[in-house]
Amino acid sequence: MPGVTVRALLVCVLSFGALVLISRSKSEGSNASKVIRVSTEKTPLYKEPEREHRLTSLASLSIGAMVAGALVAIAISVAIAYIVGTVTSLLS
Repeated sequence: MPGVTVRALLVCVLSFGALVLISRSKSEGSNASKVIRVSTEKTPLYKEPEREHRLTSLASLSIGAMVAGALVAIAISVAIAYIVGTVTSLLS
């Protein structure tokens, strides 16, 4: 087992040494900062919706939420009625 530890330590030291040699061998030109030109134009990323569109969306979402809630309530009541009917028939 000590041989494995020594070999692992040797690999770590050699890889660290290789990294040091590679990092020092860079030319001076590669460290110079590069200039990037950026265009600063205003773009219409978001446009505020009109009042009519907001009210239409609100009404549609409200109606959809009420329909979804009613369907969930019906499904739950049918499931409870089935469970109660099954348990009642088992008791008699």
